[in-house]
Amino acid sequence: MPDGISPKNEAWEQDSSKNSRLSHGGKESIVFFIDIHKEEFPGVVWPTLNGSNGNLTLELFKQCVSLIVLTQARISRNNEFCLCVLLDGAILCSEFTSDISQLLDQVYALEGQEPFSELDMASVFNILQERKQTVAVSPKNSTGDNLVRGILFYARSHAPKFVEGEEAWRELSRDPDVVLDAIFVHSTHGSKEKAQEIFDFFIDLDIDNSGLPYTFESVLNPKKVLRCAAQLAANGRQRPKQGLLVNDLTKIELTGLTDSMDTTEEEEDIPVGIPVQ
Repeated sequence: MPDGISPKNEAWEQDSSKNSRLSHGGKESIVFFIDIHKEEFPGVVWPTLNGSNGNLTLELFKQCVSLIVLTQARISRNNEFCLCVLLDGAILCSEFTSDISQLLDQVYALEGQEPFSELDMASVFNILQERKQTVAVSPKNSTGDNLVRGILFYARSHAPKFVEGEEAWRELSRDPDVVLDAIFVHSTHGSKEKAQEIFDFFIDLDIDNSGLPYTFESVLNPKKVLRCAAQLAANGRQRPKQGLLVNDLTKIELTGLTDSMDTTEEEEDIPVGIPVQ
């Protein structure tokens, strides 16, 4: 993990010693699903970043996870995290831990893989279900108000075949203590129609249009993506419904594929969640 964001630096320890934790709306157990698919387009050569071997999206996802984890750790010492990666299905890489240094070391060690042609979403839902059961029997969940929140970072612009697992998700989505957020980052070299198809899929996971899960999309623009991640750093029970932040979530215009990483156009303000009191 880069030294500049280490939770063990002097300022962090000083804050911790003063017990400067924010009050919170219950413990959160967050499951990160990080897509390590390596996007490829004919004739396109990606630049490198910090030894990323051209996988800029993965490096950006790592920064997003770091932002969320460090914020969540300041909200409550009891919040815990585990890591999964997305190949052609979701793979659980670690158990829940409150040791954020250990978790971020695992995150920053991830490397991009070859492209994958499909994603078995049922594997994502199954892991969330299993994690919910793990939390339910944990002695740390003595108050019974634990929220299990999946945060899925998705980076495939080519509209892969989704193995949806609709039945598994319908059952899981009824649980008020489970929510699945998503950030979809698509390439400027891909098809806008295919990107829209993927975004609509994630929107439709909110079966009852509750607005409780947060779903974002962006082209590969670090500033925009990190602003989305900042909203996911808020406590999942204290933030407003996403449907309250926009008039009609299903009519959000997909970010134009003419946008780029170095865009100089002024960005619209993105409404943020309710501050933790």
